[in-house]
Amino acid sequence: MTTEKLQMTISTTDQNLTATAEELHHGVSLEKRALRKIDFWLVGFYSIVYIFRVIGSSNYSNAAIINLEAGSNIKTQLHLNESQWAWTLSIFSYSYMVFEPPNTLLLKYFRPSRWMFILILTWGICACSVAAVQNFTGMMVEGLPAIILSVIALFGLPDYPQSAKMLTEEERQFIVQRLPPTAPSGEKGHWNYATLRVLFSDPTLYSFAAYWVAHGIGGFGVAYALPTVIYQLGFTTTSLSQLMNIPPYVACFIFLNTVGYLLHKKWIRPWTTAVAIEATTIICYILLITVPNAVVKYLCLIVAVSCAGSAYPVIWPERIRALDGTVSAGIGIGLTNAMAQFSGIVGPHVYSTVFGPTYHVSYIICLCFLILSILSILASWLLVLRRDRKMS
Repeated sequence: MTTEKLQMTISTTDQNLTATAEELHHGVSLEKRALRKIDFWLVGFYSIVYIFRVIGSSNYSNAAIINLEAGSNIKTQLHLNESQWAWTLSIFSYSYMVFEPPNTLLLKYFRPSRWMFILILTWGICACSVAAVQNFTGMMVEGLPAIILSVIALFGLPDYPQSAKMLTEEERQFIVQRLPPTAPSGEKGHWNYATLRVLFSDPTLYSFAAYWVAHGIGGFGVAYALPTVIYQLGFTTTSLSQLMNIPPYVACFIFLNTVGYLLHKKWIRPWTTAVAIEATTIICYILLITVPNAVVKYLCLIVAVSCAGSAYPVIWPERIRALDGTVSAGIGIGLTNAMAQFSGIVGPHVYSTVFGPTYHVSYIICLCFLILSILSILASWLLVLRRDRKMS
């Protein structure tokens, strides 16, 4: 080979390498830009919706200790005994459990923005109607945020990557290529009910459901009676008890975002993290049973609530990954999430004030469910691992 040909070959190779490097840099930049927009619109919007949803649902639990010292709290005014109060707390969760599966499946028929508009608007109207019994101001504060969010959902919430207005055409194509062929696209397709047979014959449906039930009762149950549990520790007044409900959820916010970042960086794994979270909660409950100091108990409650609020998000990606087909995924996600409502159905009874002020019986019951939750995680892990090996 002559020197001239060698130089031409080297020049061509350099040009190809430069072009490849530029394409790689462009691809990375495109990915970051597209995902940043999706995070802002979807994660940001639903985070705000969830904040107001939690505020609305937790008001009832907080009302349990208002004016308790004056002898005119809500239970006294309504002439409710401890069992009746527990039922009023748990009754809301039955409708959640029944309507979760069909609600998720209906997203195959309705555009997400329209369906979310209907759900959030209905929630806001109901909140306004309940609050209107007291006064007009309460009506506005309770229901107006949900009504505003419903309008934002209708006109601003993206439905599918193919029609997302906040993405450029290049970004839309990039996102679509990342999704599996069965991902919803907004096009009218057939309802493949055959996938339901596969879903209900899949053992992971039941292992994940067992985990959602066990963690819901063992981990989340205390949240439905947290204001009362904190007050009955005995070192604070009812007014301060309301303020002392804040640190557990602030700690949960910090812990969950930290865990999410570590998972995103792949420094930790979902399965082992979920087991560690449940084990930590078990340690907290053992301390709550054995240690009499009120301050130590309060710190244990902070850690337990942080773990309770972080367990489901850690394992959700693995649950979704085990589902195939939009019909199967819709029913599977709905059924799994419905199982979490056992926390609201059973939790208020487990943490009935008849077990206070020590709540030793409540903590022992939760310990048993947390052990079951660890076994369910390990079973799900094994089943998903076996499925991945068969597919590969």
